[in-house]
Amino acid sequence: ESDIVLEGQYKDAYDAMLDAHNAGLYAGLIGPVGAGKTALCRKFARDLNRPFEWVTFSDLVRPANLVGSFDPTLVFKFGYAPEAFVPGPFTLAALRGGVFLANELNRGDEHVLNTMLDALEERRLYIPALRSWYRVSPDFYLIAAMNPVENRGTRRLSSAIRDRIKVWIRLEYPNRATELKIVSQHCGEYALAPAQLERVLELVAETRTDPAVDAPASLRSS
Repeated sequence: ESDIVLEGQYKDAYDAMLDAHNAGLYAGLIGPVGAGKTALCRKFARDLNRPFEWVTFSDLVRPANLVGSFDPTLVFKFGYAPEAFVPGPFTLAALRGGVFLANELNRGDEHVLNTMLDALEERRLYIPALRSWYRVSPDFYLIAAMNPVENRGTRRLSSAIRDRIKVWIRLEYPNRATELKIVSQHCGEYALAPAQLERVLELVAETRTDPAVDAPASLRSS
């Protein structure tokens, strides 16, 4: 996996995340879809040598998608026992000391988000299916990522969730020079002349400023 272009706003955000981590504070990233939030978090976890888990929240995500559930085929063999339980990504990160990205946090249902509260505050996780509490690893770390509140489909976060995320960092789409480096680094097999690359980025930039465009082009689109 190629390293991201860590300069400008991405370097500032990375440094702020590292400061928050070292201070024992959870961090949140606020920015539009496709601004590079997930890639930045993945690099952050890799540099810390921690497992990386994530969930993108929506109305379809339920507590079991975070914590885990029984596998019916294993239940047939073991019954409703721990051997038949398949942990979800939040459980894996919490118990193994990983970095968990709560992506698009403000699209999640409050009841679902509350599943994470005890792990964030009390450093313990209740797994309803197993009817047991588990100690959260001291290496566990959460990063939230959100779209700007004016985006459609977003919700206002509850005070309980907001109180547990102390450091908020804003990201925008990168400037032209940084985006050019990112595109050039990740699309080497589709080498284009500089003038063609500039035209691509001009078209992409138009989608991000034209009010008639519902879904602006992301870095991946570039």
